[in-house]
Amino acid sequence: MDNLITRLRSMGLVLIIPILVVIIVALGALYMQQKGREGALQEQINKLQLTLLKPVASTAELEEDYRAVNSSLSPLTDKAALDIIIGIARESGIDVNPESGKLVIPPQNVLREENVGGGTYHVMSFKNMTVRGDYENVIAFILNLESGEALKTMVLRGVSIQQYEQEDETIATIDIDIYTKGEGG
Repeated sequence: MDNLITRLRSMGLVLIIPILVVIIVALGALYMQQKGREGALQEQINKLQLTLLKPVASTAELEEDYRAVNSSLSPLTDKAALDIIIGIARESGIDVNPESGKLVIPPQNVLREENVGGGTYHVMSFKNMTVRGDYENVIAFILNLESGEALKTMVLRGVSIQQYEQEDETIATIDIDIYTKGEGG
């Protein structure tokens, strides 16, 4: 009987040691997997901290932004819209003299209404505007239109650019829409 107990003890050690080795290897593999995720999680934490550190806008700032958006949605006459577009062209270095033919704005269609995000807006479309000049000035004009600095509710709808190296001239055909609220809107 003592011999049987001794054999079971030695067999138990032979069985327990490999089981312990398997458990240790499994825990090591699990640790290594978690270690790899730690970097990604730390990166997410850092990004969230940057977001949380940004100061929250004050009520006064939010009200000022709201007023600016509403004022840019004020009704706009065709002449005022044309003056804004011509001003952007002038600032971009485009010759706006009608005789030069460098800026051509065809007559526009009637004002239309469009529903956007639950609101109804009046839309003035300026289609097939043509601007000519050197490459830098034409691109500056397009970028200034797109930036919305002169009029936040101006949307660039389409641009087609052609370069003529022989004449050192760039021609762009541009479509824009200007959104405004109606008198009652």
